[in-house]
Amino acid sequence: MERTDIQAFVLAGGQSSRAGYDKLLTAINKTTLVEKTISACDGMFCSVSLVAKSAEKYGNLPVTTLIDSELADGPMAGIITALENCDSEFCFITAADLYDLDKNVITEILQAYTNEQFLGAEINNRIQPLCAIYHKSCLPLIVETAKSGNYKMRDFLKQVDSKFIPLTISPWRNVNYHEDFESIRSEHV
Repeated sequence: MERTDIQAFVLAGGQSSRAGYDKLLTAINKTTLVEKTISACDGMFCSVSLVAKSAEKYGNLPVTTLIDSELADGPMAGIITALENCDSEFCFITAADLYDLDKNVITEILQAYTNEQFLGAEINNRIQPLCAIYHKSCLPLIVETAKSGNYKMRDFLKQVDSKFIPLTISPWRNVNYHEDFESIRSEHV
């Protein structure tokens, strides 16, 4: 299910401090985590861009890299940049470290979207604000939230027309620690 009216933005601005090394550029089964996420989005949207703290780090990837907004910190900085650079009415925004994100998950989210300001996945009873569709109208609200010094996504989402669709995906892994990599690598031996 391709949506030519939606742009995708992959957030890659984290520091990998919990992993102890650059997790997004670490290969599992010959593909880096960021490449796997870009591949999941490729062909599903009119374009895929990366949002990061610096462009040089990802210069070898076949996508445009945008720089995190200075208005916020953490994921909110990337979301602001994505919304500022979104040429369409809405965009798909995802974290680069969701190992089990694939075209099937994205399709389920796209099929459930009915023009909310925010539609995210609730996977295995946990909300996923970094695997979601954001309407462009969210931009003023998220900027206002950031300018107040509050970078908590839950607080921002309380201000918009938001909905989460329940999905059961097993396993669903957000790769943060060295142990997460080792567990996934053991599946590919």
